[in-house]
Amino acid sequence: SAETLLSKIKEPFIEGSKRKESFEIIETAAGKTYLIRFLALQDVKGIPVGYFIGVKENQTLAIEKQDFFIECSLVTLLMILFFATSLVYVRSQVRINEISMRDNLTKLYNRHKFNTFAESELQRCKRYGGNFSLLMIDIDFFKRVNDTYGHLQGDAVLKELAEIFINTLRVNDLVARWGGEEFICCLPNTNGEEAMIVAEKLRKRVEDNVFNIVGHITISIGATEVTADDDNLNGPIARADDGLYASKHNGRNKVTLM
Repeated sequence: SAETLLSKIKEPFIEGSKRKESFEIIETAAGKTYLIRFLALQDVKGIPVGYFIGVKENQTLAIEKQDFFIECSLVTLLMILFFATSLVYVRSQVRINEISMRDNLTKLYNRHKFNTFAESELQRCKRYGGNFSLLMIDIDFFKRVNDTYGHLQGDAVLKELAEIFINTLRVNDLVARWGGEEFICCLPNTNGEEAMIVAEKLRKRVEDNVFNIVGHITISIGATEVTADDDNLNGPIARADDGLYASKHNGRNKVTLM
């Protein structure tokens, strides 16, 4: 009977499962001989997670045993292919998502990514308190660069400027291309005074840098602090933009906190 067969294979199963690989048990019950197959299942890291179990009344043990291991090999191969394909798909999706959040030219994050990140920071402030700051940045007289050296060289300036931003800001800060020659930064856990220090460092790094062919350029920056009192991002972005306008109006190559 089935109960008799189960009781007979209990101990062999415990011993076989210790090897953490496929195995088989041949046992007799009620005058019949049975071949019980245990096909090991593993996850993508090779860790055993269970067994496929098959029971057959045995007629030709040698043939059955050979077929069993052929089946094991095929199933294992199919599982490997399945997990490998899944891994490639997941990595492709991650890569596609990352590309969709980047500006094609500078490889900085785009406006959509900035809005998502800054909105998350705003919600954090509303829930836990604290603050963060925004910097709105614009290249001074960038039209003159394009008119004098051409748009390809203008693009080169944008890319080199992006590298300066990345190398100057903290790892947890986010800088994005806002559009054209404008950029925007989100500085988590940073108040207005601290934002001015960061902005001044950016301004000085750009001023001191010698850009290929173009030489020296400058940037103007508007800064603002964001707190839980802000209902949404519209107000802080407008304040940072007003600060940028003030920096431009007051002679450029300046930082203004609003």
